[in-house]
Amino acid sequence: MDYFGCFAIYKAFALKNEPDFHLPIIAIIISIISVFILVFVIMKYSIRKINKQNTIETIRKDNI
Repeated sequence: MDYFGCFAIYKAFALKNEPDFHLPIIAIIISIISVFILVFVIMKYSIRKINKQNTIETIRKDNI
């Protein structure tokens, strides 16, 4: 789906002597890997923070 957006921009700005269109596969792969790493780090941080808290004590404090 993203390919169509890239191709539409390419066609919109292409001149009479059109250069070859190529999909930036390496940039896409780097972006996907970066997003997975970022989500993994955020999830590990959140799980560690939740495990440090005593859930029952937190519920009791909220009910008072």
